[in-house]
Amino acid sequence: MKKNLNYIKVILLFLAITTGISCSNDNETSPLQEDINSDSQTLVFNSFEAYQNQLNNLKLLDQENLEQWISQNNSKSLYSHIEKNESYFEEISEIEEDYVRKLPNNYKAVFNENYEIIIENKIIWLNIKNGNLYTFSKTDDIISLKNNIENATPSGSMKITSINSNLDNNKVDLASGDTDSRHTYYMNNGTNYRDNCGSGSTQFKSPRFRYLHDVYHLQTTYDRYTATSELYLNIRLQYRSSRWRGAGEKRNISVNIGHNIKLFNNGYPIPLNSTNSTSVTYNCSGDVFIPLKFTPTSYDIGFSGNNAKFEITAWGTISHEITGGFSHWDNNFVW
Repeated sequence: MKKNLNYIKVILLFLAITTGISCSNDNETSPLQEDINSDSQTLVFNSFEAYQNQLNNLKLLDQENLEQWISQNNSKSLYSHIEKNESYFEEISEIEEDYVRKLPNNYKAVFNENYEIIIENKIIWLNIKNGNLYTFSKTDDIISLKNNIENATPSGSMKITSINSNLDNNKVDLASGDTDSRHTYYMNNGTNYRDNCGSGSTQFKSPRFRYLHDVYHLQTTYDRYTATSELYLNIRLQYRSSRWRGAGEKRNISVNIGHNIKLFNNGYPIPLNSTNSTSVTYNCSGDVFIPLKFTPTSYDIGFSGNNAKFEITAWGTISHEITGGFSHWDNNFVW
């Protein structure tokens, strides 16, 4: 009998310890978690500031850690939806594809596959046709409102615009979608490619391919909050079909650049003249978005008004190669 009692005590002690650990873990907050939780398939933020803080945390993660965060916090994210659905870009319009491809991965990690988040108990929907944000209550007929969105008033926007180089012969031609050759490298006769991050068999890919480097300005406005600007260097691979499309072949990318940023708002210069550097390497990667610092400590800036213009000067090198060591290009990145 005494032996049985001792056995029961051991079991109770074990349960008490494991329960204590479980409760302790539940109360711990990850440094990457900013007052959010999950409402079915949508991330919920207690405030707009919490949403922005979460984006700022995620933009600094490499691809592996970003995908780990997504798997733990937002498995129904837009990022996951694109990764799992090979026909995703075939199912949306050219305008929508262009917007989504330019949307940085930290935003794709936060918004769900229906382009929604929840802030302060309101559903915020991103319209990928025009970058506008719309606010719905949970009791609204959301599908009907989305289908008749021309009758609704946007509550904000996430506008993505290209920033041309200061050098005349480096500017992006927005009408044709082509970029000057200084920042584009064409593989007109196709390329070899080795799958499984370079360890698989060698294949020949016959379409025309090209590497592209662009700098984008993403400006967010929402409700009563101050407009926020962010700058990204976007490094892409495309192939040519009936038009230039995003390519899925993995590649190795190395970036070592310096950059100077000047900001103007409504025609008036803002006291920002910042020089910073970026050095990063990506192995077996898809397209990458590299945030450019405004100051030594900040990757974004808030200000009143929504007419920010930037002057950017950049220098250094960006190197590409298709996995397996093919189609290597060292770009002398002078912007």
